[in-house]
Amino acid sequence: MRSLFRSAILFAAVATVWPLTAQAQSGFTFTPAPPATEEATHEPANSAIIGLGSFERRITLLPQGLLWRPPIANPEEPRSYMKLYQSLDTEEFPSVNDCAIGGTLPVVRFSRIETPNEGMQVDVFAVAFSRFVDIRTFAAVDYRFGVPFTYAIGKWSFKVAYEHTSCHVGDELLIKDDLPSKDSTRNETVFAISYRVVDALRVYGQFGWAWQQSSFVQDIDKYRYVIGAEWSKPGPTGVWGQPFAAIDCEFRGDEDYTPNVTAQIGWEWSGQKYNPGLRIALEYYDGRSPFGQFIDRHESWVALGVFLDL
Repeated sequence: MRSLFRSAILFAAVATVWPLTAQAQSGFTFTPAPPATEEATHEPANSAIIGLGSFERRITLLPQGLLWRPPIANPEEPRSYMKLYQSLDTEEFPSVNDCAIGGTLPVVRFSRIETPNEGMQVDVFAVAFSRFVDIRTFAAVDYRFGVPFTYAIGKWSFKVAYEHTSCHVGDELLIKDDLPSKDSTRNETVFAISYRVVDALRVYGQFGWAWQQSSFVQDIDKYRYVIGAEWSKPGPTGVWGQPFAAIDCEFRGDEDYTPNVTAQIGWEWSGQKYNPGLRIALEYYDGRSPFGQFIDRHESWVALGVFLDL
C-alpha cells in the first residue's frame, strides 16, 4: 500500500498548485465577466475580461473541463482506476491487479467572449500507475507528470506538452524475486491532434519525441506514435449515462515499434466538457507490458475496471 500512499501525495501536491494572477499593466482594462449566456451556462465565476484596445478575451482561472480530452483507451493517460478483474496469467505474474491514482488539473483558459468553450488552455497532470501480484506483493509503479498546452476550435483540438515518465520495480517484488532495478526514465515533447468526425466519433493521433531517455533496452529510437478512435458523445450524460467504445494503438521505439493495442467498451457518466467522468469498462490489451520495467515482456489480458477521469 506504500505505492498508493506515495501516489496520493504526488497527485495532491499537483492539485494544490494555484496560478498567480498577473497585475494589470498599463493600457489594459480589467472588468468582471458579464452574466453567463446560454452558451456559457457552466462557466465558473472566477473569470474576467481583459482587453487592449479592440482586443478583448475572457481569462478563466481553474476552468471547468478540458479542451483536450486524454484518449479513453490509452494506458498512459492520467486518470484514476481500479481493475477489479484481470485475466493476465504468466509465470512472473500469476494474478495481478492494476490501479492508478491521478488526473488533470485545468489551470487557466484564454477564450473569446462569445465562445468560452474554445480557445487555449494550460493544464497540469500527475498520475501513478501501480501493479500488485496476488494483492499482497507490490510489483511495479510508474510515475508520470506533465504540462499540456491545449487548443480547441470547432471540431478540432490540439495538444503540445512536456511529459515525464519514471518507472520502478516494486519493493516487495525486488525482495521476493531478487530482481535488479533497471534505469527507465523518459522526458519528451508530445504533439497531438484530434477531430470529431461526428458529434460522438473522435479520431486522434499523437507523436512523442524523447529528447532525454534512459532504458535498459539498447539502441532504442526516441519516438512513439499513437493513433486511435473513440465513440463517446461529449458533454454531460445525465444520471443514466451512455455507452462508449474506444480503441488505441501505440508504437514505441524502445519496444521495436511492436503495436500495443487497447480496446474498451462499457458505460460512462461525464460532467461538463469531459471531466469529471466515471466509466465502467471491459478492457482488452495485447502488446508489451505497460509498466516500463517490464517492456521486454509481452502481455495480453481481458479486464473489468472502474475508471475515474479527473
